[in-house]
Amino acid sequence: MAFGSALRALRLEKDYSQRELADRAGIDYTYLSKIERGRVAPPSEEVIDKLARHLDADPEELKTLAGKFSRVALKEAAEEDERVALLLRKLQSQQLTNEQLERIFKVARENASGQEESGDS
Repeated sequence: MAFGSALRALRLEKDYSQRELADRAGIDYTYLSKIERGRVAPPSEEVIDKLARHLDADPEELKTLAGKFSRVALKEAAEEDERVALLLRKLQSQQLTNEQLERIFKVARENASGQEESGDS
């Protein structure tokens, strides 16, 4: 589920209007509308935290849907497996070719598809 759709579903569960949630989170309601419709990129982690707090939602789940990863989670993953640290450094330094990135994405997609089919998460 896309970030905006998930956010809208959570808002509707709480029976908030866009204006009400936006006021609570300290953002403009037209911005919230654009987020929910996927017209703009997901907001910053700070805004996601505010939205999650008012929606009684897990901020980490929302950040994951938004394609954002906490530094703590990345650090823990890198400490657990040095290969993760190497991959993150390579990605950060942009030392991978498009072909290499495509192979990584292909493996990630295949792995995600296999987990969904087997019911693993």
